[in-house]
Amino acid sequence: MFVAHVGVYCVLLGFLQVALRARAQPLPPTILSPRAGDVWTVGEVATVEWSTQGIQLYANDRVTPLLGILWLGRLVNTTDVGYELWGHEPLAQNFPLPLTKIQVVVPVVPSGSNYLLSLNQNDNLGELFTIHNPADPSGTSIAPSSISVSTLSFPTTGLPGEFVTSTTSSPASSTTGASGSSSSSSPTPTSAGRNDAARILLSGFVGLSITLMTVTFLSI
Repeated sequence: MFVAHVGVYCVLLGFLQVALRARAQPLPPTILSPRAGDVWTVGEVATVEWSTQGIQLYANDRVTPLLGILWLGRLVNTTDVGYELWGHEPLAQNFPLPLTKIQVVVPVVPSGSNYLLSLNQNDNLGELFTIHNPADPSGTSIAPSSISVSTLSFPTTGLPGEFVTSTTSSPASSTTGASGSSSSSSPTPTSAGRNDAARILLSGFVGLSITLMTVTFLSI
């Protein structure tokens, strides 16, 4: 009987540990733009937007923003997954995820409607969209094995929802969206706090399981 109880508790703890490890991995943001039907033109500046709902934006110190990396890819029928990314030439990288959008320069690729973006994970894909190349309007040229990327700057301070430590412990003014308006508000809970809660919950389960094991052993 004792062995059976120990086995059940060990399985329970195993599931909890796996769940906690999975929760510790930040979820990638959902790409909102470009959407299906959008058209980018080679050489022009385009905007990429993503959702921050339900994802971790800051490190556990609640000050350091997590960073993003963005790749361009296209659908193909020559790979097992059905698409390929220009993984060695990111369109943008090291941009703070709390920005919710950045601008990129559209690289030189053949015209086509089979392009997609990947954000932070190679399987976190956006919708298919079109790139128009005036020098190759029919898209007959061969897709390059590498692309030339022009990078644009992006802000790294005054991010939405940023936690700032001050001597008076008062919340800092935060910029809201592209309108440039700002308002003072209290810091909102982030996934870092939920991670702490998950750890506390796991510790409670561990303590409860050990207690139940002890009681079961003594009752035999």
